[in-house]
Amino acid sequence: MANVNLAMTNWNIPQPNPPINLGDSGENNAISLSITLDNKIDFEDVKYYLDIMDKVDGEKTVARTQEMELVEHTETHEVTDDDGNVTEETITTYSLDMLPLSQWLGRDGVKYLQVRCTYTDNTDTDNPIDIIIKSNTIRGVVHLGLYL
Repeated sequence: MANVNLAMTNWNIPQPNPPINLGDSGENNAISLSITLDNKIDFEDVKYYLDIMDKVDGEKTVARTQEMELVEHTETHEVTDDDGNVTEETITTYSLDMLPLSQWLGRDGVKYLQVRCTYTDNTDTDNPIDIIIKSNTIRGVVHLGLYL
């Protein structure tokens, strides 16, 4: 199956058109999904999830969730300044990657996807704060799997 690459800026993912093809229901052949981040959160217990919801009778259902892996990508480039001096520049980017499981995909139909981040802000050790950040919701599609 294909790899889908998306970008998230300020917790907003542009709606792909057409919606993302997530794979076939009942099969572990889902797409590999990668979402590039504009910045990462620097706390110890940060966890990223991708929630998926069905829409039944116009209502969103309870989300199924799967954890995403935070992956660091480092690239080094040579840069020449106006005086001809060459230096190396290292650029680090981050992405959230996952290979969805068939249980996560659920049945065929239109799906709603949302990135969710959880962590505890321990800056004030006497009053730790549990933080949850959510992206906007985008659409995907799971196709009817063929069972033999």
